[in-house]
Amino acid sequence: MNKKYIKNIIFTKTPLLGKFRFKNEFQIYPLDLDNAPNSTNTTHFPMIIEFWVDEDEIPKVTEFDSINVNNWIAQNTAQTNKLILITNLLSSISNYRFFFYRTPDVSWSIPLPENRIYSFLFWEYEIEPFVFWSL
Repeated sequence: MNKKYIKNIIFTKTPLLGKFRFKNEFQIYPLDLDNAPNSTNTTHFPMIIEFWVDEDEIPKVTEFDSINVNNWIAQNTAQTNKLILITNLLSSISNYRFFFYRTPDVSWSIPLPENRIYSFLFWEYEIEPFVFWSL
């Protein structure tokens, strides 16, 4: 068995206050990093999940002309499928709603705590600023 360990950001609808580990399968904990954004206005609370995928069980993909593309698609599909399985399991057995954004974009944003009013000529605009990350 050739394990590949994955660390991802997932979200909940309510803040996670502690840590949870299930054997050596996966663990989740709050995103309490020094430079991590935080806001009282957010409704999606980020957390970190760590899990593993058995690289020997990843099905081979041969749809594309490049071996690198085939391997990348196979690995990301296996990782995403396992992440779906874990988040669905956690949501079904707990009071939390675990999820991640299932889009091909690798980015997310958090609204900053304060609203700002900007003046332009004779009009005033209230803008809710967002912090945006793109990986």
